[in-house]
Amino acid sequence: MKIVDVIEKVNILKPNTIDDEMKFGWLYELDKKLFNEIWNNYLNEERDFEKYVMGQDENVELQVEEPYTEIYVYWLFSKIDYFQQEYDLYANDMIMYNSEYEEYSAWYLKNHEHKPTEIQVGW
Repeated sequence: MKIVDVIEKVNILKPNTIDDEMKFGWLYELDKKLFNEIWNNYLNEERDFEKYVMGQDENVELQVEEPYTEIYVYWLFSKIDYFQQEYDLYANDMIMYNSEYEEYSAWYLKNHEHKPTEIQVGW
């Protein structure tokens, strides 16, 4: 899913006053978080990406594959609701985000080879 598609979908489903440049930053934040928590632990992962920049990266494909791309929508929903102090909505958004995250990470774990763990011997 492209950055522009996620932002457009979020703006339709959850009208808000947050500018799209902030949403660009939040999408990069999520991809970097996923890299650090999931992708970096697996063999043959060559995901190296620059921070998304509004005005040039609207058509960049985000890193999570279908059918798990709703993780981006719920992530942006949660950010919007948090910063607009809609804490009940934020809590619901985080439940949905966490569910998507768990599904995606379980699928990823099942379908990718984990890097070997280095064991340190000695004192």
